[in-house]
Amino acid sequence: MPEIKAYSVQETCEGTGGIVFAKHNVVARRIGARRHGDGDFDSVTCHRAPWADRYAEDGHVPASAAIEAGWWFECAGCGRRINEDLPNAWAQEMGRDEPLRGQQLLYARWRPDHIIGYMDTAVFCRKACKVRHDRHEAERERRQNRAIDAFKRIILKRFPDAAICDNVGDDEPYYRRHHHAYATTVKGRWRVKQIKVAFAFPGMKIAPASLEYNPQSYDMREHRKPAFRCCNGDKEAFEAWAASGREASA
Repeated sequence: MPEIKAYSVQETCEGTGGIVFAKHNVVARRIGARRHGDGDFDSVTCHRAPWADRYAEDGHVPASAAIEAGWWFECAGCGRRINEDLPNAWAQEMGRDEPLRGQQLLYARWRPDHIIGYMDTAVFCRKACKVRHDRHEAERERRQNRAIDAFKRIILKRFPDAAICDNVGDDEPYYRRHHHAYATTVKGRWRVKQIKVAFAFPGMKIAPASLEYNPQSYDMREHRKPAFRCCNGDKEAFEAWAASGREASA
């Protein structure tokens, strides 16, 4: 029975790609085409990569091993290009004859084994970059969760009998399952760019309604402020329910 081997599959125009483990070249190329070429078999090249065979059982290739084989990555923390020439690149950037202080000492002491990550994950040039990245992502998640919680309070204040769609089973359609928020930094300051919280309501037959905010939508006029939305099939039921709530609170 053929053993699993490592193949290097790359998209022909931009050269992006990765390592695919398969028993035959044609299988690896087909898998790689789905991952890197939008399914186009002829848009990728496929060659054996014997240096990565030892990672076939685990299925994940360390970025440091790939760099030794000639690959390069962009650090998910600082954005630097990580390749076998990185120490020289840092030396040229700092100036070989300049005294090293603080942060520069970290660069001067860098070694290839400082690389963190695999070919199929985020890659960091050193631990400090990963720590900074993890802190940034933790703050992003905190702000996103805070925005979602704020929308839940708005919904329940406006519609006390609404049922926030928090606990939905895996057998439900995807559109029924999740809330969403996206926070990012703009000129060093955090901004929440998108928020959507779904909720069920009496008389709903097709899908939950939602409170949404998306100022970057193509429909700018309708998304500059948070707005309640529902599918067309539930529009009459939603409007009747919303109207009854207004009358009750009047």
